[in-house]
Amino acid sequence: MTKEQLLDRVPPCGLVCYTCPGFKDGAIKAHSEALLKLNEGFREFLDKHLSEEYRYVLKEHDQYIAKLKKDSGAACPGCRKIDGKGPGCIKGCFISACAKEHDVDFCGECGEFPCGKVEKSDLYSEIAKKDFYAGSLLIKQYGAEKFFEMKKDTSHYIGHAEHTEV
Repeated sequence: MTKEQLLDRVPPCGLVCYTCPGFKDGAIKAHSEALLKLNEGFREFLDKHLSEEYRYVLKEHDQYIAKLKKDSGAACPGCRKIDGKGPGCIKGCFISACAKEHDVDFCGECGEFPCGKVEKSDLYSEIAKKDFYAGSLLIKQYGAEKFFEMKKDTSHYIGHAEHTEV
């Protein structure tokens, strides 16, 4: 993976855009596109071969395909490319701009980390703050590439149901 790909997939905060459903170069979009391709022709097969008692399966299949199409249309380029104003970003997030200001790729690389800006802010839920610090510490300890390898198969929304407005 190139440095540019890594920077696209892991934002300065370390919450891993790659696992976000809205990220245009993410795992969910890629898997949705692959599943759509693998399902080509299946509806026609079902339509032709299902008995009347199982026709409800067509509606379920159509709903499934509609969801895959929605997920394959993810378009957010990530906070680095639009200064923290993407559809998946926390409204008012300042972390990307702060990292640029300090000339670092990740908060964990900053000489002022932990600075307390995130902790003092009311933009982020407690779980987001916890994940931010944990991710930043892992990036500081192991580097961003190793951090990405550790997190690339884990949803970054686990436990974030109480997130503030996005």
